[in-house]
Amino acid sequence: MFRSRDSWKAFKSSTREAKRLFFDSKIKEIVNKSRGPWELMNWVKKRKLPATEAIKYNSSPCLSPDSLWNAFHNSFNTALNRQVNVNILNEIEFKPHQIWNLFSKFEFSSAIQKCVDTSAPGPDRMSWRHWKIIFKNDECLSKIINIANACIILGFWPEYFKVSATVIIPKSNKPSYDNPKVF
Repeated sequence: MFRSRDSWKAFKSSTREAKRLFFDSKIKEIVNKSRGPWELMNWVKKRKLPATEAIKYNSSPCLSPDSLWNAFHNSFNTALNRQVNVNILNEIEFKPHQIWNLFSKFEFSSAIQKCVDTSAPGPDRMSWRHWKIIFKNDECLSKIINIANACIILGFWPEYFKVSATVIIPKSNKPSYDNPKVF
């Protein structure tokens, strides 16, 4: 059989298309079962984490979720309990309140385009890639902008919009992972 550059390109193209069709069908299957996009994570090669000891904070191991939370919280929010001189606020010149401008379609779209498609989804299981697809529909974009503008006009931001998930990721090549600062 004669192998040409064109036949190789055709082979690669048809292979790529077959893979795309297969994964699209699997994704539709998962979506229809309402399990969410994170159900696809079992397709991803699992990252082998290094063997670790219990994380220690203030010389004692963190053996419960509460003690682990305190260790990370106190390590990453080190300015939290520092003394603050609030008298400096009296020296700040008074400025009149600024009026918030309402969102425009252009401003909203350009801000969304800067978001990374591969970041983890929020509690609603929607990734930025999903939102970008939704916002291509002008009617959906208008409704979302109306919600955002209503929040500005009312001066109210729902608690649901303030919820996020944090994932603690270990830094690579550390000799020991028993300290919160190596994450």
